[in-house]
Amino acid sequence: MTGKGKWTVEKLVDDESFVHWVKGTNDEAVTRWEEWRRTHPEYREVMDRAKLIVEGINLRSGYLSQKEVAEKWDIIQGHILEKERNTFFSIKNLMRVASIIVVLIIGGLYGYNQYWNAEVVYASDFGERKTIDLPDGSSAELNANSEISFVRKAPRNVKVIGEVFFDVRKDSINHSLFTVNTPDLDIEVLGTAFNVNTRQEKTRVMLERGAVQLKIKDYGDVSMKPGDLVTYSLQDQKVVREENVSSKKYTSWKKGIIMLENITVGRALEIMEETYGVEVIFRDSSMIKRTIKGGIPGNDLNLSLDILRKMYGLNIERNENKLIIK
Repeated sequence: MTGKGKWTVEKLVDDESFVHWVKGTNDEAVTRWEEWRRTHPEYREVMDRAKLIVEGINLRSGYLSQKEVAEKWDIIQGHILEKERNTFFSIKNLMRVASIIVVLIIGGLYGYNQYWNAEVVYASDFGERKTIDLPDGSSAELNANSEISFVRKAPRNVKVIGEVFFDVRKDSINHSLFTVNTPDLDIEVLGTAFNVNTRQEKTRVMLERGAVQLKIKDYGDVSMKPGDLVTYSLQDQKVVREENVSSKKYTSWKKGIIMLENITVGRALEIMEETYGVEVIFRDSSMIKRTIKGGIPGNDLNLSLDILRKMYGLNIERNENKLIIK
């Protein structure tokens, strides 16, 4: 129990001894997990959530072995013998019991397939950042207004919408690739750290550590090394590569800061729209191409507006969900 690293809901649900604890089907497992729960209070919430999931999964296939079916049969048989001690089983009773077991097995297999083929989705709201521990031990940090999803049986094949920073754990057992799918391309890695941004109808990949390979349909493979920034849009089918780029500009959002590094006011306010879900209206179009430099918070809209007003002299009026640039 202590040698598997940090426990997550997904890991617990897939751990046989934990399921035994939830079901109460193994005294040793029950004792061990009760002790673990007592001595590790920081995991109680995770255990409670995993317990609810296990209780909601009817008859996972791991509990439909021949041995356990035989045990269920013995229990049923014992109840019938107790009630009808002095009589023999009728063929009708035997067929009824057999039918029950068949239904249980079919229902269990159906539930198992439904569970493992279900899509898991994690999303962040506007102005919110979220860190997700993935089932394989990798982690994903979601910027505001972003989403990742994967099929439960294939957690190393992830779809991305928005902006996400991945720290991928290498699969030393199966050596399987970790794949990130975007509307423009696929990213294949073994173990590395990189940022993916799919906004503005293009995909931008910033590699911080390790190595990745981009799989681009009708273009070919593009290999990246640390410090590389590659941008590709399916619309214009053009690869733009920059080398020896500082990742700080592209990953500062993880610390709650939006870096406005020599970008136009127009682009800065597009980022505000993406981050906070606001609508920007330019009444003074002369401001759009003005260049600014600095940083604003990624989780406080009012403070961001104050900084833009005071530091850059922008005349911004907020009307509910609209920002009017005068």
